[in-house]
Amino acid sequence: MALGATLKVKMDTTAVSRGLSGMKSKISRAFGAIKKVGMAAFGAIAAAAAGLLAASVNATKFVRSVELMGIQTGMSVKEVLDLQHAFKLVMVDADSAADTMSEFQKRLAEARKGQGEALMGLEELGVSLDSLTDLTTMEAFEKVMRAVGENTLGTSEALLAMEKLFGSRGFELTRLAANYDKIMAKARK
Repeated sequence: MALGATLKVKMDTTAVSRGLSGMKSKISRAFGAIKKVGMAAFGAIAAAAAGLLAASVNATKFVRSVELMGIQTGMSVKEVLDLQHAFKLVMVDADSAADTMSEFQKRLAEARKGQGEALMGLEELGVSLDSLTDLTTMEAFEKVMRAVGENTLGTSEALLAMEKLFGSRGFELTRLAANYDKIMAKARK
């Protein structure tokens, strides 16, 4: 028979428990701080992403509006951008540039058929309809703008001629016509 002895060892684990508890508390505080910083960083990242998205949407809208104006008027992208900038320089709504140029085209087309008010506007400015026949929309626009600036018409006659050629925007465009070449040179830079 074998003799055996049982040895019982009692261990005091209170110091280990306190140490682990302290570590758990420190780790919890560290994760809490990381969580707060992470949430703040996430908020900043989310705000930046929203800003980029808004800028992207605005850029897309702008590109689309320039493209549509080019299609609508037959103008090149450079001509569209230059004209929009010139409109802004004389405080004319640049977004209405496409509508203004379309109205001008429509009125010239009516004049070619012997109809519409543009005939009176051209006559007032001393511009013959035949001289606009083979010109692009932008070239015809430039010819009319220069004619307004060079003509010795009184203010009311010039306003009437512009209204006959451009409709309701004609009045606003007289500011552009008054110094057309200087304003367009500035817009093209």
